[in-house]
Amino acid sequence: MERIRPIKYIPDWSKIPLNWILQNMETFNVPYEDIRKSNPWVSDKEFQEWLLENRGSATEPVSDTKILRLRNANTPFPELNKIFQTFRPERLNFTILAKGTGYPPHRDVHRTCNINFIAPGPRGRIMVEDIEYNYDRFVLDPSVKHAVESVPQERFTMMASWSQKSYTDVCEVLEKDGWL
Repeated sequence: MERIRPIKYIPDWSKIPLNWILQNMETFNVPYEDIRKSNPWVSDKEFQEWLLENRGSATEPVSDTKILRLRNANTPFPELNKIFQTFRPERLNFTILAKGTGYPPHRDVHRTCNINFIAPGPRGRIMVEDIEYNYDRFVLDPSVKHAVESVPQERFTMMASWSQKSYTDVCEVLEKDGWL
């Protein structure tokens, strides 16, 4: 079974409160231990070299990525409420990837399923289990090896996320509801 599938739902980006989201974002600093657990395919030496080159430090990595996590399904924003009501995620995550930033091969250690919506504009290809995809909206099993290509511009992603439901369970609901 493929661990990534395109999704039919298209958010109305003109109704996403981008200014409010941007004002409330924080730097997305992942603890060293979680970064290491998410990259079991590389040696310790390769991992340390990557951290030094891409995160400024091999022991206290920093990030240019910004994030906002929303857990409340009752927001003052109708378009976000619609997404919460349609997919019933545990949270919505919004991220900004700085220009020239991608994600190397990794697996997520805290999420079991995501629906990603890439804002109109530049997007890098995503590699899932060594196969390239070029979707702007998709459901993903983040527990498998995946990577995101860097692009020369900043990019914005909205992600419906679960840590308690499996990719298979979410896909079954999406199929039943007609989104896959």
